[in-house]
Amino acid sequence: MPRGIVVVTVQDVTGQFLQPDSLSLASEFGSIAQLTTTAAGAGTRLEFVGAAPFWLMLTVTRIGYWEVVQRFLYLPSDTGALGPQVSPSGGHGRHVNVACLEIVQPGGTDERVQITIVLGQLRHWPVATGTIDRSFELTPPRGGAAGSHDRYTHLGGTPCLVSGNEPRVNDTGRVIAPRGTVHLLERSGTEAPRIVAAYRPSPLRPSAAVGLGYHLYFCPFLPPEAHPGPYPAGPGYIDLLQRYLLTVHQMVHHHAAAGRAVIFVFPLGVRGGGMGQLPSQANVYRLLQELNFWLQSTAPIGNEFVPVGRIALSCFSAGIHAHGAVLRSDRFPPFWDRLKEIYDFDGVYAGDPRSMAQLVTLIEQWGNPGNQGMQDRRLRIYTQSGAFARLGSLTGGRRVAHVHGASETSGPTGTLLDTPFEFWHEMNPKVFRVPGDVHGYFQDVFMYHALMNSGFPAA
Repeated sequence: MPRGIVVVTVQDVTGQFLQPDSLSLASEFGSIAQLTTTAAGAGTRLEFVGAAPFWLMLTVTRIGYWEVVQRFLYLPSDTGALGPQVSPSGGHGRHVNVACLEIVQPGGTDERVQITIVLGQLRHWPVATGTIDRSFELTPPRGGAAGSHDRYTHLGGTPCLVSGNEPRVNDTGRVIAPRGTVHLLERSGTEAPRIVAAYRPSPLRPSAAVGLGYHLYFCPFLPPEAHPGPYPAGPGYIDLLQRYLLTVHQMVHHHAAAGRAVIFVFPLGVRGGGMGQLPSQANVYRLLQELNFWLQSTAPIGNEFVPVGRIALSCFSAGIHAHGAVLRSDRFPPFWDRLKEIYDFDGVYAGDPRSMAQLVTLIEQWGNPGNQGMQDRRLRIYTQSGAFARLGSLTGGRRVAHVHGASETSGPTGTLLDTPFEFWHEMNPKVFRVPGDVHGYFQDVFMYHALMNSGFPAA
């Protein structure tokens, strides 16, 4: 009877070998009369005989990772094929690598197929909402008409403030037509954040030498009194994704307008529970590794795998809690050495000046490693609070005073925009009636400024 040999090794996205919880081989067509499973180094050897051709289904599972199910046609050479031949099916991309080997041994030829399975912690979010898909292309319709996601977007210029006797912001508006793909991905397990949105611009041509840049943003988590529905697919959570990414805060549009080779990453926290265990240097870096592998598995960027490159970390409002937790966590060199950009859009530790002071100290330490200065780091802070004043020295520029207590300190390595509420109220008392009216304006206008003045290369 025809005989086949499959040797399966299992890895994670970092290349570390894993011991699967289960590994099974079944025949969908034809039949397997006998199956023998033995250990083979770091892998598992599956030897089988039966009726060829073998239409096989390989299933690999491990807690903490998504299951991989791979179907393939196996033709051993004793069925007339020239050596063992395998035709995989399905869209696993880099998650399944197949190599056909013919090893000459004393007494005969040992045909085997080496299969490497990469288990990942991300997958497309299999949810249908009717208003936002799990993955959607940002491409214009035919005929040159405007795209459904085109938006008039306010873009902060350089410098941020206009000099003179009147309070004015260097804010230019134009219609932005983002191109690329927004992916909604589900993480394995039950801990928040269960969902991660990622915007991949198009075109995107990073080099393997430079790496692929990532900008991870922490939004304020929903308060306990909010009623968004069940996590993560409740209407309130879907609305939050749409508002931040596309309709109100237009973060995808800011990235598209800046035209930088950077993936925007938006973890979706849970009401009252925030970001779970994600806010640590090691955990954030692992998420970026998982995302980096998943993106290039589904749509390779080029002929070679591009590693994680430059990293930006940012936050808005109460998102500063997760932002600060990452900086305070145990030092993880693969992350810390790539963390080249920090942006703060009016981050607030409400009633907690001690935590704010600790964060300022941490940023100072990040910005002057080994007393060597900022070097290729970039710091952008846009705030109503004077608590960040000490960080102006990291910008490499001088402080310029403006009316109503506002100031801007800008230089080659950073920006500190300090604009108290009085500045905004005098500029437009009908729009900016209370400090909360100003709060969201910082990210709605100046995220573009941070990206345009970043160290990320052009897309």
